[in-house]
Amino acid sequence: MRRKVLDRIEFADGTHSLRLCENEHHHHHLACTKCHRVVELDFCLDPARIEAIGRQQSWSIAGHSITLFGLCNECRKQARALTPRP
Repeated sequence: MRRKVLDRIEFADGTHSLRLCENEHHHHHLACTKCHRVVELDFCLDPARIEAIGRQQSWSIAGHSITLFGLCNECRKQARALTPRP
C-alpha cells in the first residue's frame, strides 16, 4: 500500500492549496500563480549546495521546503491570447 502525503502550498495572494502528493519521500513543487495548479518535482537541490547556503549565512540548516512559482503552460497561452498585438 502506497502512502500519500498532504502538502500545503502557500501563494503570495494569501490563498493556499492542499495537495495529496503521490511521492511519500522528500520532494518539491511547481505552482502556477494564476490557476494555482501544483505539480510535484521528483528531485531535490544538491545537499552540498544547501550546506553551502547554510555556511554562507552562518545557519545550521535542519530542513527545507521549496516551491517554484510562475505561470503554467495553459495560463501562459491564455495570457498571450489576451495580449493585444501591434
